[in-house]
Amino acid sequence: IYRAGQLLRTVAGLQAIQPVEGKELHPALENLDLTGAVMGHWDYRDKLPELVRMCGLSTGVSDPPPPPAELTDIATSFRSAMSEKMASLRTVVPSRDKEGKEKEGSKGKEAR
Repeated sequence: IYRAGQLLRTVAGLQAIQPVEGKELHPALENLDLTGAVMGHWDYRDKLPELVRMCGLSTGVSDPPPPPAELTDIATSFRSAMSEKMASLRTVVPSRDKEGKEKEGSKGKEAR
């Protein structure tokens, strides 16, 4: 941001790389316009494998395999047990008036 504010230099990654006057662009460098693939700064992390492939490179990593069934079963059991526990923690609270006194004939309502 400092460089952008100074207007002396451009911010890296927002425009094509230009060779220094009188010299050619290094052969290892290539300008790729990824404007259509990246909508904003925060897209880069999530889209990095896709961007690497668009550059003609390999990430060296395939899509991760699904978790083993035993872990899926454990996670499902845990969620079920937590739901039951949360349901058992709910209590019945009587309705109260503006002064905080319990209203007559109040059956109460479920607290969350």
